[in-house]
Amino acid sequence: VAFSTVSLLRANDGSLATGAVSDFDGEFVLSGVQNGLYSIKISFMGYQDLQSETFEVSEKSASGIPSVFFLEPAPISLEEVVITGQRDLFEEKVDRTNGPS
Repeated sequence: VAFSTVSLLRANDGSLATGAVSDFDGEFVLSGVQNGLYSIKISFMGYQDLQSETFEVSEKSASGIPSVFFLEPAPISLEEVVITGQRDLFEEKVDRTNGPS
């Protein structure tokens, strides 16, 4: 999904390591990632958050990193909204005539 929030989370405590926003095509790059165990969380309004399985990043490789993510639309339940208001019986307005010509 274009312009989704992408978070790289540390597996040991779920804290944010780095993040990005996906581009128009839904693609993103996470740079400057240090060795360790991580998961990726992707979120976008109107969709259910998605979190990947844990994967490892090391100097030699990054194994188990998912390359494609699919977000599911979030069920939205809205309740009825009623708007009420009052209008004055008389309304005073400034005279809009320019006077005699």
